[in-house]
Amino acid sequence: MTKTVKLITEQIDKIPSLPSSMAYLSSHREYFVLGDFSPTGVCRYSYLGFNPCETLVFDSSASGNPFELLDAACGKYRLIPDGPLPVPFVGGWVGYLGYDLCRHIERLPNQVVHDIPLPLLRFGFYDTVLAWDHDKNTGYLLGLQYEGQKTNPHRRLNQLRQLYQSALAHPQPSEKSHGPTQHVSTAELAKQMQHNIKPGDYLDKVTRAIEYIKAGDIYEVNLSQRFSCPYSGAPAGLYEYLTGYNPAAYAALLVTPGNAIVSVSPELFLSKRSDHIITRPIKGTIARGENADQDLANRQKLEQSQKDRAELNMIIDLERNDLGRICRWGSVKVLEERTIETLKKYSEVKIIWRAYGSCNLAMVLFCSKGDEGKTIFKMREILEKLNAVSFQTCVGFSWEKLDLTPF
Repeated sequence: MTKTVKLITEQIDKIPSLPSSMAYLSSHREYFVLGDFSPTGVCRYSYLGFNPCETLVFDSSASGNPFELLDAACGKYRLIPDGPLPVPFVGGWVGYLGYDLCRHIERLPNQVVHDIPLPLLRFGFYDTVLAWDHDKNTGYLLGLQYEGQKTNPHRRLNQLRQLYQSALAHPQPSEKSHGPTQHVSTAELAKQMQHNIKPGDYLDKVTRAIEYIKAGDIYEVNLSQRFSCPYSGAPAGLYEYLTGYNPAAYAALLVTPGNAIVSVSPELFLSKRSDHIITRPIKGTIARGENADQDLANRQKLEQSQKDRAELNMIIDLERNDLGRICRWGSVKVLEERTIETLKKYSEVKIIWRAYGSCNLAMVLFCSKGDEGKTIFKMREILEKLNAVSFQTCVGFSWEKLDLTPF
């Protein structure tokens, strides 16, 4: 039975700093942050929430269809707003999908080692969210109210208000203010990094991948290896450090019991609002210059790069095909062609597609051809032969009533 949800909104006028908010969040077992809560950041919106009132977990030993379970969970709630929403996400499901979920869609060989015991799918339903609109310089304490709620929504909202007031009353120093001695140098970090494939073995796999390309099985393949190193700090500290030194529009921190996912990505994979779908693939990145002349020279080099132009043209064709399979005939349009976005540390080339369609995007994520040129299943088939361990990188996003915004 679908529960009707009403929205409680309380406007706030001061932005809580990320380190001050983290100091409060770190005492909780499960929470999320989307964006950086920085007055000078690159995100349009920032969100945070803690202590989900409901969780959905699907691990490798579970039975059933994980996509149907997620679809049913999202169908449990229906938001009935009194007017326009103040921000795109006002509460709901936040979580991730593991890449190995594709095994529940297509039969694939199972030759790699599954050495990280992350659930294949984990979502929490957050009925209170603190949101900040960076363009309008205003924020909101948001609460969802519905029948059968375990905790009074006003009590839950008061807990969020306590976080906000504590963040303002007890400002914490940022990771940058700690100074460079608090973090190892890039050279030292490189020495500590361990990889799971020996250099010679990796080159052999590259040779095999090229043979698959020559045979026409794939156009390209993301042949990867894992780099790892010990880390004794808190996930919140790492996230704050990364968003400060490498600002990205789709930064996310998801902390669950026993695990944490830290992601800093400049690229929007898919966004779905009602039947409006947008993708912004990026092909081509270059470092910012040390001065204005060098910065301009690097930008011109990026603009004139034939390699990056060819890769962007390829992804244009692939995304048009992918969206065309699920969207209304004739609705797939390019909104912006080959624009260069300048960020703090680098510039990148992107293109914006828009299309219209109604579908379960969780399934589309794993059915998409992606940048490998053929179905992702053929690519995974080949990667099962080439990789030593399973992919553990996950696609994280916020999801409310089947609307998708990846981070």
